[in-house]
Amino acid sequence: LMKHLEETYNMPNEEWWISVDAAFQHLRTLLEKRPNEAFEDDDDDPQSISAQAARADALPLVSLLPSGSHAMQLTATNEDLQCVAFGTISVERYVDIFWEAAIKVQDDGGKFMVYQVETSSFWFNFEGHNFHLHYVCCENLVRKCPGILNVSDETVREADAHTQKIVEGIKRDTKKRAFFSKRYQRASFHYLRAWTIARGRY
Repeated sequence: LMKHLEETYNMPNEEWWISVDAAFQHLRTLLEKRPNEAFEDDDDDPQSISAQAARADALPLVSLLPSGSHAMQLTATNEDLQCVAFGTISVERYVDIFWEAAIKVQDDGGKFMVYQVETSSFWFNFEGHNFHLHYVCCENLVRKCPGILNVSDETVREADAHTQKIVEGIKRDTKKRAFFSKRYQRASFHYLRAWTIARGRY
């Protein structure tokens, strides 16, 4: 049954997910932006600390997270791996960063094939996997909690409705990942998916 689901209905195996995780971690090194400097703990000069804080506030921040079925590890091998980048920079600037990363990988002989770009959404193949990335500019939220997943409900409510919906969805889907942590639980999902596909309902 498991082999039939893999061959006929694109159910991924453990090796596929290991490859996805490796590709996604590499993608994060290309498309995330993190401060390169840290505060000096032994610096007692208030002016120096203030200057460091000002520099940190001026640096761009971008966090890239899996979303939807990708966050729950339920994506089929023929489906796009969904992810969202939350950042402090404009959409236009992030589009530039995206293209710079794609060109760098290609120049280095890597696999980064872009299929489509629409405003703040990107469809591409990276290291053999298809991704769908959506960028959200939300400076206040990212400054308060760069990791996003631990952001408080109060801070989320300060964001616009579109951003609220995306953040709440990622937090919910990431929690669901624990439920689907066992292989047989993921197989049950893909069995139901296969059942609906066979009946033309998926």
